[in-house]
Amino acid sequence: MNNSMTYGNLALKSYNTHPSFQVIDGNSRSFNHVSVSAQKAPVANARSKAGLFFVVVIAVIALSFTFFTSAASQRAFDTASANVSRAVISVQSGDTLWDIAEEHPVSHLSTSDTVALIRSWNGLNSSELSIGMDLLVPASFQ
Repeated sequence: MNNSMTYGNLALKSYNTHPSFQVIDGNSRSFNHVSVSAQKAPVANARSKAGLFFVVVIAVIALSFTFFTSAASQRAFDTASANVSRAVISVQSGDTLWDIAEEHPVSHLSTSDTVALIRSWNGLNSSELSIGMDLLVPASFQ
């Protein structure tokens, strides 16, 4: 008796040394075997490149906006520092630099920038004030 038949799972053994998933086009008479990894790799690669491009464009726009905004703010501060008339006030009990800056606003400067201007003019390293201290402040024309 000749036993040339293979029994069990050995009949299903794959001899392909590089296994890959194959898509078979069942509509044609000759089967075209196309690797799925060969189809999807360019699509995934194109999507990741498009996503990276989008992130880079957004970053460039944000950096440009930040640069131009800070440059405009610095120009306004420099102009005010050089051109705004000054007055001398004496610090009263309860005064803060913020309150003084709000009472002596400068056109095109925020209150925070006006505080920085007053600190700059008076050589203050902090916002600490002493009663009776004389401060140079922007002159108010109200």
